[in-house]
Amino acid sequence: MAPARLSGKAGVVAQALLLDPRRGWRVKDLAERAGVSTGLAHRVLARLDGEGVTGAEGAGPQRVRRVMNATALLDLWVEEDDPRPARISGHILAQTQGRLVKKLAGNLADSGVRYALTGAGAASVLAPFVTAVPVFEVWVSASGVPGELLAAAGAEAVHDGQNVVLRQAKDDTPLVFAEKHDGVWVANRFRVYADLLGDPRRGSEQAKHLRSEAIGF
Repeated sequence: MAPARLSGKAGVVAQALLLDPRRGWRVKDLAERAGVSTGLAHRVLARLDGEGVTGAEGAGPQRVRRVMNATALLDLWVEEDDPRPARISGHILAQTQGRLVKKLAGNLADSGVRYALTGAGAASVLAPFVTAVPVFEVWVSASGVPGELLAAAGAEAVHDGQNVVLRQAKDDTPLVFAEKHDGVWVANRFRVYADLLGDPRRGSEQAKHLRSEAIGF
C-alpha cells in the first residue's frame, strides 16, 4: 500500500497532530478528532513513524503516538497540501477593512454559509502585521453555487478591483478546526500559514511572521 500523502483527509490528520503536538494519541482518538476512518489515521501514523516525525510509546490498547518533530511535520504537510481551490472574486463596499470583514462574515453567517477567513486577512487577526490587506480571502463550503455564494457574502461579482475572494475546494477540509475570533470564523493557523505561502503579495513574509508569532515551530 502506498504511503499516505498528507493532502485532503490525510492532511486533516496532520493538522490535528500539529494543533496538539504534545498529546499522546491513540489511533482511535486521532481518527475521531480528524473525522476520518481509523484505517486512514493508522496509515498516516505509520508513514510518520517511518520518517521519524512521530514515535510510538507503550503496547496494545495503551499504545500512543507522539509528535517527535513538529517542524518537520508542518513542513511536510505544507509541501503535500494541494487544495486547488476555485476562486470567486467580488467587491464589497466598506469604508474600512474592519467593517469589510464584519460585513463579509456577518452576511455569510446570516445566510448559513460555512466559511473561514484565511490569508493575509486571517494573519492580521492571529498575528497582526504592519501591512494593508488589499484582498480578503475566505474559504467557503464546497457545496455552494458561486453566484449564490457571492450574493450571500453581499459582494458584487467583478473581474478587476476585487477586495474579496471566496475560495472553494472539492470538499470542506480547508474549514476544519476553524476558530472564532471577535465573531469571525478564522481558518486554523496552519491552514492560514499554508495559504500565505501561496500568496504572491508578500505572502512568504507574512507566513514567516505568523509562524514565529502564532505557531512557534
